[in-house]
Amino acid sequence: MFSSTCTLRRQCARYLSTRAKRRLETSLLAELRRTHPKQLAAFSDSIEQQRKLICDKYAAIATDRLRIVEQLERAVCHDSTLVPVGSFGSGLLSPSSDVDLCLLLNESRPNRRAEFERRFFEVAFRRKFMAEVFGLIRRSKTLGHLIDWTKSQAIPHARVPVISLVFKSGLCMDIQFGNEKSIRNTNLVKHYVMADERFGQLNMWAQQWLTALKAKNSLTGKLSSYHITMLVIHFLQCESALANPILPVLARTHADLVGANLSLDDVLVSVLDRSESPADLNWTSKCKLRVGELAVQLVDYYSHVDLQLMAFFIDKGVCEQRPNQSIGGTGRLHIVDPYERDSVCRGPSTLEAFQYALRLTAMAFSAGHMLVYPLTEKHVMAAQGVARNNAAKKFLA
Repeated sequence: MFSSTCTLRRQCARYLSTRAKRRLETSLLAELRRTHPKQLAAFSDSIEQQRKLICDKYAAIATDRLRIVEQLERAVCHDSTLVPVGSFGSGLLSPSSDVDLCLLLNESRPNRRAEFERRFFEVAFRRKFMAEVFGLIRRSKTLGHLIDWTKSQAIPHARVPVISLVFKSGLCMDIQFGNEKSIRNTNLVKHYVMADERFGQLNMWAQQWLTALKAKNSLTGKLSSYHITMLVIHFLQCESALANPILPVLARTHADLVGANLSLDDVLVSVLDRSESPADLNWTSKCKLRVGELAVQLVDYYSHVDLQLMAFFIDKGVCEQRPNQSIGGTGRLHIVDPYERDSVCRGPSTLEAFQYALRLTAMAFSAGHMLVYPLTEKHVMAAQGVARNNAAKKFLA
């Protein structure tokens, strides 16, 4: 019985994957090229222009940000390093100017990092250590007067313990501690950013799209920025989504740069390198789609995948049946990055939030709505009106 059930699941998975690929060949994108070509082109223009503005803005402030990081290192890092993580470290960037850092002990003696990680799990040690770091920053002659201490705090009991610093200029900095996975994630995303500029463009759109539809909020169990980035990467590297992928499957093609077995010190060399060398990947996509067209394809692709049944594996670039999951799933999306065995999606509402966004957006795109960047509340309300009209028509039919 168990064997026949597994066979049925595999057949369902193959069918769903093939069906999604067939539908994409005569997809929503073809319809919009016919019915709204100018709007589609303007959609791409607006995303590309905004991404360029963000990159130019970052280039203008990068030196100041790095100088502050260096001052923080001098204040708190006697035998450790402040490693840029998240969008600040990867170059993915975002409209906000926030900076995420990870304090990592130097391996000046064997197993020093592992010992610190073990001790950091102890509440008393964690609280004391973070209080000492917070105090060093507060007493810093070069930084102390620049920070708004009424808004800054050490948060030792958070899921990811951080010191949150709010500068009087409005700049926010979060310092994590010994989070090796965030450093590896940053290195992975940094190399994807190098591979093709459309990744950064599409990710910027996807983050704002899902924020506008209230599907992004990790604090309430919905999608996080990292979940969205992984969904964008999967779409851009999966042959079931794009006949000519935009991105390579880096864990397979460039394991020497991003592989799970790469030593952390080798990863640090890459993350701390501020130069940009796209040629190092020796990768050029044959796909000519612009970012607005890719946004439409992304919605079309995920709309035709059974998100309760399927899992997305970033290290293999494939969409496969969930391992050891019953059909119907758990209410969570299942995304596996190269550095974890289990899904990175732990929020109980990730699946529902993403499905809602896909349904609403697919209907809106078909009617020529939401082909704009950035989305405003007015655009979302118009899309919801389209959805209500469609529901009424189906009811009356």
